[in-house]
Amino acid sequence: PAQDVAKIRKPWKRERQVDVAARSTKAQRSVVRPPHMDRTPAVNELVAAKIASHELWILATVNVLNAEGTLQVKDYDSDRTFALQRSQILTLPAPGEIKTEKWLAPGMQVMAMYPETTSFYSATVSSIKGDSCDLQFADDEDETGILPSHAVPVRVITLRN
Repeated sequence: PAQDVAKIRKPWKRERQVDVAARSTKAQRSVVRPPHMDRTPAVNELVAAKIASHELWILATVNVLNAEGTLQVKDYDSDRTFALQRSQILTLPAPGEIKTEKWLAPGMQVMAMYPETTSFYSATVSSIKGDSCDLQFADDEDETGILPSHAVPVRVITLRN
């Protein structure tokens, strides 16, 4: 009987290992690092800016690129300005960089602007539809515990560095 159990388990384990490897290989092949992640944002460009230590990310406009590596950004909703390190800035895709099939895939973790706000939160890509994605934002469950999907333009979706 012990030998019979071992024979039953082995094929299941091998099959599962192959499936996991196939999925990770497919994800690596289909997704590349987006070009906007490797460039310094220009003056007047929209960016996601981390303005507090507790993960508060907002939509901001770059005002000044300082020689010492800091950027001065202005809150999109107010006149407040912030001097931030490059590590506190996430560059957003420019109109020519929105080719989603190159750098987004269902299941990916992204930073995105929550609909009808100018705040960025962690989200998971559910599906891609042209120039927008359906996203499920972390900690956004409704009263029944279901995580709703929100359509978000790719223009305000980025990856963490």
